[in-house]
Amino acid sequence: MYILENNQLRIQIASMGAELKSLYSKTKLKEYLWQGDPKWWGRSAPHLFPRIGYEVNEYIEKHNIVKHGYARDTEFILIEQSSTSLSFKMKDELIVKYELIENSLEVCYEVLVDFPFMIGGHPAFNIDSFPVDLRFSNKCDYYKLLDGVIDKSNSYKIGSEVLIINENTFTDDALVFNNSLKQSQVCLERDLVLTYDSELLGVWSPPGAPFVCLEPWWTSSSSIRNLNYTIRLLY
Repeated sequence: MYILENNQLRIQIASMGAELKSLYSKTKLKEYLWQGDPKWWGRSAPHLFPRIGYEVNEYIEKHNIVKHGYARDTEFILIEQSSTSLSFKMKDELIVKYELIENSLEVCYEVLVDFPFMIGGHPAFNIDSFPVDLRFSNKCDYYKLLDGVIDKSNSYKIGSEVLIINENTFTDDALVFNNSLKQSQVCLERDLVLTYDSELLGVWSPPGAPFVCLEPWWTSSSSIRNLNYTIRLLY
């Protein structure tokens, strides 16, 4: 397990999947990241690559790539380290960099492949109880999943910038929010802010589980090979 810390945060990262395993606030003495209890979900913050969910493209179909891809179950090696950052590499396909900046953690992806890919984060954050407030920086529509695939034939509105999450919100699987802005933010319980520029944001939790996943998804391949999202803790 690799550890990186500053005077406000301490994170732990496993080499398997380069997965974030702890996001601990030294000022609040609080663990923000779900600790992977298999009773609910045995992971904490896997990286989804080169496939997200059951979404498909020609390359994924041809190579029969599993749901959420293979990066999360592949060993990464540490290739660069500084007092504020750690970088991990998976073969010649993907580099994941973690960088601490005061009370924020930036997660950066550098995609090295030349085939059509999808990539996304899947961090799970602890919650104390339901209902939970999820506050967006702008009004946005969302899609539901149909047999594990985003159903873009129907979109839904939440009516404001606030989504109230209860035990039954995800009975039919994740909600997938559309993002048309260059940069968006979502705030969980006025305690944690995730900043992202991905075209989609998945929000999911097993019904009744004590955590919520905020998942920036890039599902459309482009010439962009450097992508990132940031987790900032509020005080």
